[in-house]
Amino acid sequence: MSGSAPGLEYAGRIARGTWSAGRTAVRVLVVEDGGAVDRQFGERAAGRLASTAGTVGVETVRHARAE
Repeated sequence: MSGSAPGLEYAGRIARGTWSAGRTAVRVLVVEDGGAVDRQFGERAAGRLASTAGTVGVETVRHARAE
C-alpha cells in the first residue's frame, strides 16, 4: 500500500493505532470513488486490500459515487 494508496495506508494506521490503544469503538471508513482502487491495482488485489484493511478495523465502501 505504501506510496500508491496513501489515503488507504493512512486509514490503516489510524485504525491500527486506535485499536491497539483499546479504543475499539472508533470507526474508520474508506470510500472508494467509482472503482479507483480496482483501476489502480486490479479487481482481485483491490478486494484483498479491502479485506486486509478490515482486519485492522477499516471499513471500506467500494465502487461508490463520491461527488
